[in-house]
Amino acid sequence: MKVLDSLLTQYIEEIGLDCFNEFYHCTQIVVKQDKTDISMEDKNNFEKRGMKAGKNIYINTALLSAFNQFDYYLRHELRYHSV
Repeated sequence: MKVLDSLLTQYIEEIGLDCFNEFYHCTQIVVKQDKTDISMEDKNNFEKRGMKAGKNIYINTALLSAFNQFDYYLRHELRYHSV
């Protein structure tokens, strides 16, 4: 759990919560936003994946990366300690 906490703290520091108007953009992997709203400006953290029902769909790539790193760490630890 300490590793996950560390990765999520690093994620929050990297994206800078001040740049978001709404906190839920930071805490969801898939973000739906009205087409009329301004697009996600940070292309390093969000990737546009299309539209659905009048909303733009973005993938929070920075958060997904943090979870993938944790998954890699966890699998490595399970393999190493199960031998």
